[in-house]
Amino acid sequence: LPSAKELNEIYINRATLEVVPGFSAFSNYYWSSTERGNDGAWKQNFYNGYQNYTNKNYTNNSVRAVRAF
Repeated sequence: LPSAKELNEIYINRATLEVVPGFSAFSNYYWSSTERGNDGAWKQNFYNGYQNYTNKNYTNNSVRAVRAF
């Protein structure tokens, strides 16, 4: 998963990324790998650009891998 900073960069460049052939459009919220304490993690809102943290048990966020190995 991308870090919170990486997700924000993706958000800033989303218009460019969405025109790349084969790239799927963004949904609303994405988890980051940036944790907050034992039970929280940061997420990125792709509708308005806000970042905030939420409990890791919350299941309505999407994930997007950013690197291939």
